[in-house]
Amino acid sequence: MAKKVLYSIIIICLILSSALILVSFARGYRVDFDNKNLTSTGILAIASSPDGAAVYANGKLVTATNSSINLAPDFYDVKVEKVGYIPCQKRLRIQGEIATKLDVLLLPVNPTLKPLTSLGVIGPVLSPTQTKLAYIVPFDASASGDLQKKAGIWVWNLKEGPVLPIGSGPRHTVTSTSILDYNDARLIWSPDETQLLAAFYTQNQDTSNDQITTNDKMTNKSSNNDRLLSTYLLDTETENQIPSIVTSTLPTILADWQSQNQEKETAQKAAIPKKLDPVLDQSIQNIRFSADETKFMYQATSSATIR
Repeated sequence: MAKKVLYSIIIICLILSSALILVSFARGYRVDFDNKNLTSTGILAIASSPDGAAVYANGKLVTATNSSINLAPDFYDVKVEKVGYIPCQKRLRIQGEIATKLDVLLLPVNPTLKPLTSLGVIGPVLSPTQTKLAYIVPFDASASGDLQKKAGIWVWNLKEGPVLPIGSGPRHTVTSTSILDYNDARLIWSPDETQLLAAFYTQNQDTSNDQITTNDKMTNKSSNNDRLLSTYLLDTETENQIPSIVTSTLPTILADWQSQNQEKETAQKAAIPKKLDPVLDQSIQNIRFSADETKFMYQATSSATIR
């Protein structure tokens, strides 16, 4: 009886030890055999279009794209290059127990220009990371049935390559009809780029399509005093979908999106050198980061010296 209890205790200890090792490994802990201790590492998950590009960290070849690698916590100059494409370089901060994701669109050295559509485009809008494009193909009630089927909202993932037949091409997310025509809709991207809002106003809204980031601009009045009529929510990865009308829940959606933007901005500010914290807290507002997050511009609220 005592042996059975002892065996059970040993098995339970082995299971718990194995689980602890697996959890620690998944969180980025590795054994440093040189220093004979357990160190925390961060994970760099990197993908590129096209894939198979070489990845260098601080000048050292570490892996190829569409893979992940463990790195010690530090700042790294990450370079992605592939023959025939312009190299891409970015400075990243790798933190212990945190996975850092990097998606890279490599541009060919000798690019070619091709028309996106021959049917015309209304109100093209780039996504927050400038890797996706949403646009409206106009609806014409007098056109043929085949042309009418192509009208509506399209989303093109710019990282997936050129238009058909070489690349995957744009996705037709929703089709315009005589009942619901998106010609006058204004498109707004979600912060994570998985959703689109199509908003309709009392009159044809200014088509400048500046990214909307505050509730007031959407739910109250536009810049030329047009009131919001209705809003539809679309999934950017689904084709020929039935849109969901979300006019009544729009404040909740925008509040969630604003929260996501704030979380992203907090993460971006965390990568700024600590010596700039007093300036950021007292003399700066309306910070805007570049697409690669290596630069930012701001509005100064008072005099400050940055050294």
